[in-house]
Amino acid sequence: MDLTELGIPAEAEVLNAEFVTLVNDLDQPFPSPAIMAGQVLRFDPFPRKFAFYGADFGKKADPCKVQLTVTWLAHGQDEVPLHHLAEAGRQFAAGRYKGVPVSANIAVESALGPALLAWVRVSCPRKPAENFLSDPGGASYSHQLKVLTRLASSALAIPDIPDPIRSILDKLRVYRNEIVHRGHLDDKHPLSKKEAAEFLTAAVFGYQYAGFLRGEVENRCTPKA
Repeated sequence: MDLTELGIPAEAEVLNAEFVTLVNDLDQPFPSPAIMAGQVLRFDPFPRKFAFYGADFGKKADPCKVQLTVTWLAHGQDEVPLHHLAEAGRQFAAGRYKGVPVSANIAVESALGPALLAWVRVSCPRKPAENFLSDPGGASYSHQLKVLTRLASSALAIPDIPDPIRSILDKLRVYRNEIVHRGHLDDKHPLSKKEAAEFLTAAVFGYQYAGFLRGEVENRCTPKA
């Protein structure tokens, strides 16, 4: 099996591959798809080529079909935030809840920054706009999240980030900073499955909102030369 021949770009990041056996009679023995791993079993990066066969486990099994579903991310404008959003999802699915905040926060911050840059550039040339959003004395991510998104949505007359979502994203930012600067979460900030789920859900919304905001700016405004 060659994923490239299936139309998946060679540079794509494969997130998941699911094999589903299609049979007519579940009461009769049927082969299960088995992957030939060779000497090393490695799923990251997912192999571009692999062999699989029907394992009947010593039983006489009727032939059947197998459906392969592959979830993947292509390179592009949203490559970085999508990669980190997917990584946050992986950490949550594996039950590693403390691994969610950093990737979830990066997903939102790396998507929101370019969106706000596009909006600021409507009034400012590129260099001062970039300095405003990246210099130590400029608008930090906290300011972008809590101030600039409100200003941008008001100026464009579009819906703003709902306050409950913004509150969760700001809490996510605090957890991310604590992990990055301390190397671990403080005992006062334990991270439950519920909180990790809220962080991940808010990050998905934040990523989508950043795309919505950027689209509105690019469709309706002209950047200053």
